[in-house]
Amino acid sequence: MKCRTLYLALLAILLPSLCVRAATPEPPDPAEVEAFLQDRYFEVEFFVFERPAVLDFATEEILTLDRARALPKEMRTQVLPADALWTTPIQRLTRACLTFPTVRYELLPAEGLDEQMPAALDPPPEPRPVPDIQPVLEPDPHLDFLAAMGAFETSLRDSGQRWQPPDRFQLRREAARIERQGLGRILFHGRWLQAVPPRAQPDPILVTGGEALPPPLPPHELIGTVGVTLGRYLHFRAELFFHGPGLGLLPATATMRADGSVDLRQPELSPSGYMALLESRRMRSEELHYLDHPKLGLVVRIDPVRIPDSLIEAYVAFKENVE
Repeated sequence: MKCRTLYLALLAILLPSLCVRAATPEPPDPAEVEAFLQDRYFEVEFFVFERPAVLDFATEEILTLDRARALPKEMRTQVLPADALWTTPIQRLTRACLTFPTVRYELLPAEGLDEQMPAALDPPPEPRPVPDIQPVLEPDPHLDFLAAMGAFETSLRDSGQRWQPPDRFQLRREAARIERQGLGRILFHGRWLQAVPPRAQPDPILVTGGEALPPPLPPHELIGTVGVTLGRYLHFRAELFFHGPGLGLLPATATMRADGSVDLRQPELSPSGYMALLESRRMRSEELHYLDHPKLGLVVRIDPVRIPDSLIEAYVAFKENVE
């Protein structure tokens, strides 16, 4: 009898909380909302660092290359920051600005006529007041959600394919740890957002970094392209070339002259020698990957775009209205 009474008491305590928990709907999966986007958007962040000195002549693998190479013709360049780009529309073929200035002018008096032409055009008529339309349409959660989704995707397109400022970096701690522990020197660190194209339509981005080099070497130590494509998995591809004085040449040698002085012979600059990091990696989102090379290292992470809370709330209201 006592056990039955205790069981009923516990049931009376737990039953209200169970009912409330069952009545509270679980928040939707962001991927469920993301499926309404026309494209798949991801944020890509990576940094490239130079590893400690590599003695090319002391290794069996030939690290320094001297063969011709070329950058992709269809690559994107991101030289200007986002706040320095034009906000007016640009025609893609002619690069002509489509925003025309407002021209103010006056009519001069006509020669040989007694009457003087007006000095300016008549002012425009006063706009008519907007009529109060009745009845007012009731709110439609479906239309509200579609409008919010369209505005969100427009913002993604406007901010896509541009280097983001350093305060948006998520791999700052990893990059700082590599330099602090003496594991390498950071050559480039970047982050951008884009609608990731399919595997058959790569969209590489130009990357230049490192210190400036004197002629006849290239302008920067690091030059190349990176890109992301989407199939069953995400695919990150890097084609990066590292240049430096004396790559591929023997190290400096010191010889003794007959008079006892030292003849120090320094290698000349080699504009054609370079080291290449050419690698493609299949990966999932929210995974940290490392691309290795005897001279260079690359750390990359790809994340899906974050769906704002307001858009999730609009989607919940839409689903409740349908049900």
